[in-house]
Amino acid sequence: MALSNLMRKENIFENKYLSLDRYDGKHAVTVQDAVAVLVENVETGLFTFVKQKRIPPILHGLSEPLLEIPAGKIDAGETPREAANREAFEETGYNTENFLNYLGKFFPSPGVWNEVVYLYYAKVYNKDKISSGGGIDNEDIEVVELSAREIQNKEILDGKTLVALY
Repeated sequence: MALSNLMRKENIFENKYLSLDRYDGKHAVTVQDAVAVLVENVETGLFTFVKQKRIPPILHGLSEPLLEIPAGKIDAGETPREAANREAFEETGYNTENFLNYLGKFFPSPGVWNEVVYLYYAKVYNKDKISSGGGIDNEDIEVVELSAREIQNKEILDGKTLVALY
């Protein structure tokens, strides 16, 4: 049965980034789906993360950048796999096309957001490092490589990163 037959939709707000709708009194925020990639260099034994400041954590008093796995939105016309390759390259500098394994998908906040995150694991080698990474445009990203032991000693506050690691 179609959603339209089950619930009445009322649009409350919409712009190019999101839409806020009410379905029979319950709110839902619609945004683009996303990808996240756990990148492991099997030659060095290091996992590649990114650090970046995010406004919501800052609003909660966190002044330090979040430690995250590379991630981003899926562009129009792009498959999740293509987006995962693109985001991993833009943020880490690694070409992940040779070994990119789909792990699954999840709803990061299903009570309000309709976003689905497609999660991947990328096995890379030193030769796959094509650029320094660091993001594009206005992204201010620091690339960080950590061993599994070092990861255990870090406070991970990012949900997609927790899902990928555990």
